[in-house]
Amino acid sequence: MNIKLIITILLLLTAINLPAHAQKNMGIAAVVNDDIISVIDLEARMNTVLFTSSRNPSPEEKQRLYPQILRALIDDKLKLQEAKKRNIKVSQREIDEALNRLERSNGISKGELKNVLKRQGIPLSSLTEQIRSEIAWNRLANRVLGPRIRVSESEVNERLISYQQNKKKPEHRLSEIFLPIDSPDQENKILKLANRLHSQLKKGVSFSSLARNFSRGASSSRGGLIGWVRQGRLDNKLQTSINATPEGQFTTPIRTEIGVFILFVHKRRLPANKAQDTTHSQTQVTLQQLFFPLSSKATLVEKASQLNLAKTMASTVFNCQDMEKAGKELGSSLSGKLGTMTMSKLPQNIQNAITGLPVNKASAPIKTSGGIIVLMVCKRVKPKLPPKPKRSDRQKVHHSILNERLHAAARRFLRDLRNAAFIDIRL
Repeated sequence: MNIKLIITILLLLTAINLPAHAQKNMGIAAVVNDDIISVIDLEARMNTVLFTSSRNPSPEEKQRLYPQILRALIDDKLKLQEAKKRNIKVSQREIDEALNRLERSNGISKGELKNVLKRQGIPLSSLTEQIRSEIAWNRLANRVLGPRIRVSESEVNERLISYQQNKKKPEHRLSEIFLPIDSPDQENKILKLANRLHSQLKKGVSFSSLARNFSRGASSSRGGLIGWVRQGRLDNKLQTSINATPEGQFTTPIRTEIGVFILFVHKRRLPANKAQDTTHSQTQVTLQQLFFPLSSKATLVEKASQLNLAKTMASTVFNCQDMEKAGKELGSSLSGKLGTMTMSKLPQNIQNAITGLPVNKASAPIKTSGGIIVLMVCKRVKPKLPPKPKRSDRQKVHHSILNERLHAAARRFLRDLRNAAFIDIRL
C-alpha cells in the first residue's frame, strides 16, 4: 500500500462523526459484564476498519456500519474475558509478530504502521486489542474445546472416498466472509449486514479488510483466505454460485443452513500432479537436430518438398550418430548438436515435440519461422525429488475434520457467552 495513499485516507478519517445519540451517553458505547466499551473505542475501531479497507465511505455508510463494529467489539471483550478467566495470556512478542505480518500484507515498511497510526491519532491499542482477542480465542478453543472433539475412523474413510471421487474435478482458490445465523430472530439483521458488505465490495472496498473485521469464519485472521478447494467439497448452493462467478470476482450473499457466505474466487485450475510437473520442468535433455531451411518467400511446392525430405530423413536415423551423419549430408549449418538444456527453458513447441519422445528416436517434423526441424533426444536425465512428507492422507483428513468441528464449536461457545453475558448497549 502506498504510504502517501495511507496518509490521505487517514486524514479523511479525522472527519468521522458518531451518531448524535452516541455523543449523549457520557462516552460509553456499551457495557459488557464488568468492562466498558467507550465511544472512543468504537470510533478507533471504525477508523481502523476504514484504514485497512483503504476507502472513505459516505457518512450514511458509516452510520450503518456502527452496529456491526460495536458487535465485533463486544465479541472481542467476551473472548478476552473468558481467556482471562482461564488464565490464557498473549505475549507482546506474539502481538508484534502479528503486526509485522499485517505490515507485510499491506506493503508497509517494518515498524512504519505504528508510526502512521500514531501520527494520525489512531491509537495502536485499537488494533492490538483485536489481535490479542484473536490469538487468545484460538488458544482457548484449542485448549478447552479441542479435547472434547472426536473424529471416527469411518468419518475419515468417508472423506477420503469423497476426495477420491472428486480428485479430477477443478479446484478454486477462495476467500470468504462468513456471517453465522445462530437463531431465527437474527436472520433479517444478518442478511441486511451481508447485503451492506456486498454493496461495499461493489464500491471497491477491500475484500480481505471486510473479512478481517466482519467475518466470523476461522479464516478471518487471514483476511478470509481459505485456499484451494476442490469442487464437490462445498455446499451445493456455494458451489453453484462459485461456478457462476468469474475469476477475480465475488459472489452475491449466499444463505446456507448455518449462515450467510460471500465468496471471492481468486483463480481456478485443473488438478495437477505437482511431483510430475516438477520432474518434467527440471528434466535435462541432450538434443540433436536436422534443419531444413525455408525462405520467407518459399512457394507451396518448395515447402511441401522440404517437408517430405524431413519425413524421409527422419525415418532413416535410429540414433544420434545417424543424426550427425545425416546433418553433414544435408549440408545445413544449423544441423547438429544443440547441447544439454533444461526442459523448462525450451520453447513450448519444442517441449511438446520431445515430451514422451523415446531416446534415439527422431521426432515428427516441426515447422519454425526459418524452416523445418527434426529433433532427437540423445540423453534424458530426470531430477531427484525430495521425499514426500511422511504425514499420511489419513492424518491430513483427520486434522481437517477436527479443525472444521473446532471452529463450529468455537462459534457456539461464543454464542453461549453472548447469551449469558450482561450486555448494555448505550447507543
